Amino acid sequence: MRKWIILFILVTLWGYGGIQALSLNTADGRIFMYYREGEGPRAEELDRALGREQGETAGTEREDQGGSVYPELTAWFLAEEVKVQNLELGRDKKADCLSVYGLMELASCRELEQGTYGYRTDREGCVISKGLAMDLFGAVEVTGKRVVCRDRPYIVRGVTDDPDCVILIPAKKEEGMRCLLMDYGKGASAKTKAEGFLYRYGMKRGYVCVDGSLFFAAAGMASLLPLWASALWLCQKAVKPDLGVRDRMCSGGAGILLLAAGIFLIWRLGFGIPGDIIPTRWSDFDFWTRKFGELQSDMERMGEAYQVQWLDDLKKRLFVCTVCCLTAGTGGIIWLHCMKWGWKGNGFRV
Repeated sequence: MRKWIILFILVTLWGYGGIQALSLNTADGRIFMYYREGEGPRAEELDRALGREQGETAGTEREDQGGSVYPELTAWFLAEEVKVQNLELGRDKKADCLSVYGLMELASCRELEQGTYGYRTDREGCVISKGLAMDLFGAVEVTGKRVVCRDRPYIVRGVTDDPDCVILIPAKKEEGMRCLLMDYGKGASAKTKAEGFLYRYGMKRGYVCVDGSLFFAAAGMASLLPLWASALWLCQKAVKPDLGVRDRMCSGGAGILLLAAGIFLIWRLGFGIPGDIIPTRWSDFDFWTRKFGELQSDMERMGEAYQVQWLDDLKKRLFVCTVCCLTAGTGGIIWLHCMKWGWKGNGFRV
């Protein structure tokens, strides 16, 4: 009985890791850039560039085989210790203020307790955190009420589940952004497209550049590792001459079945190698050297991105996925070994 309980725990771990991998599906096709102070594009520059890009692609399909023709842009700037007021009750509180161009839900990455994030064209609305709502109003049900931030009144459109004090407001046109998120859609060579977009409109590449497709691909590889490892171990056992014919056939059949299951999951769930790390010419022998150097540089700089919830969520989910799947894969091989070839005779009692 205990051996099946252990197997159930291992399968549960693998399943949870797989769920974390699938949750990273939304990062596929997204590029995040973090700028140093004063180097980021202004909101009006992004608006002008996106308008021109949409105008040039008018009459063509929004989606092509390589993802979106033009990106969904979201950019924001974080200012700390900004005074937010509730004039009706005479209360005020210092909060982290996110000035957002685009979709507030991407800048926040928090679930809503109440209300909505509003439309990207809404200049009068704001979103506040649960912690700030309690400090200013003493309640969470505050949609439709008014607050004042940076000497300007805003209507509360929604409340997030964040216990800290945070407010999200529309960015002013002249504000420079520190964080830029570009979404080209699933399956796109997003990094190449993003760098081309910035170059065309005279904007700098971010000091930190993170390709969300790499996180999704890494999570997919980690989630399938238990299947591949178990399949290879079973196939290796199937070619050992010291086993009987029946045992070798069973091991080989199970190994091939697991390999087929892994291939099916890759196809069905959309896991794959990002297009940006596939060379266009096989004779380009320096391609991998350049890509490895770029990836190493981006990973070293990634820690400098300050208080970016989107990036923190990616790293957390990938870590949990990797730990769960590696544990499940290692445990699964030990379980198979003890069940079939070792536990009865050498003391590995399950």
